[in-house]
Amino acid sequence: WLRGVIKTTFKMKDKNYEKFFECDEYQTEVNDFFEKKDIRQVFVFKLNSSTLSVSLEAPTTFNKSNGLYFVKNTPAKITKENIKDVILYGTISPQPLETLNIIANQVYLPIVRTDANTSELTDQMTREVNNTYSKFLADIEMNVGMSEGKTRLPLPLNDIEEGQDSDKDHIHALETAVVTWTNQIKKVLTTDPEQMFKDGNNPTPNDELTFWEDKAADLESVDEQLKNPRIKQVVSVLEQYESQYIPQFLKLVEVVQQAKDEAQQNS
Repeated sequence: WLRGVIKTTFKMKDKNYEKFFECDEYQTEVNDFFEKKDIRQVFVFKLNSSTLSVSLEAPTTFNKSNGLYFVKNTPAKITKENIKDVILYGTISPQPLETLNIIANQVYLPIVRTDANTSELTDQMTREVNNTYSKFLADIEMNVGMSEGKTRLPLPLNDIEEGQDSDKDHIHALETAVVTWTNQIKKVLTTDPEQMFKDGNNPTPNDELTFWEDKAADLESVDEQLKNPRIKQVVSVLEQYESQYIPQFLKLVEVVQQAKDEAQQNS
């Protein structure tokens, strides 16, 4: 069964599969996964176009093609009788964070919001679920950006114009977004080439040049995101509400432009 899943996932010649299935690494790792209750996962992934590898630990890097994971939904020895009930499997993308971001937004978000899943909840419980999931999505978005060396400003999930000024929950959600953006922007602005000298490092002039190039690119990206109509809508709504967070945020928007010009000159 396991071999069948592997062969239908990866496009390789039969002789390469047979070589993989007969190798000691495969026999040992898969046998441990099947026989030992406390081993709950095993991973199969491509090293190159003709070679597969297997590991009980998630791979840190692998070929551009997807990998495979097999996970036990309960601690158990695997038998012919229970294999299809106990083992869950699926593919792993070489960009797991970006994949998680897409799935969380396009698959699970609509499910979380369906009437079938919220009809029996009180309004307060529904808001808590939405707020918690919104924070989860924002964290993913920011982490995807960090993995790329960029700053991503997460956008609010709900219709920005919905609700009235008296809708405190709606205003609170928008203010939370602005506070998050403010902290992210401050972090970019305060990066300094002097930080490269920490921990006994001795950066070269080229390292400093690279620093300014990276900072200029990040600030350019932030500047473009700040022009997003949805971000401008958030600011507009909170300006009407006279939110205390808007004046500082607008000052930061101006500083971003100045800092971007400085970074571009230094690069």
